[in-house]
Amino acid sequence: MDVTPPLLENRYQLQTGRDQRGSFPMLILSRHQGESLILSEGDSQITVSLLKVENEQLKIAISTPDEERMIQQELLHLTE
Repeated sequence: MDVTPPLLENRYQLQTGRDQRGSFPMLILSRHQGESLILSEGDSQITVSLLKVENEQLKIAISTPDEERMIQQELLHLTE
């Protein structure tokens, strides 16, 4: 069952983001506490949930299949 929303249809806009790799298109979304974002490809699904917003800090939960690897960006250099 395909539950893909009508992405980029008046409601969302692709913008250009920037990080250490340079500029690239990114989708900018707003989430409220308790809401989630689901990323899926085939049978694989990653869920990112916004658990708590306190001051300027966000607490998020990420659920992935066991075979998926996650690493914080600031620690990426340790794996190279």
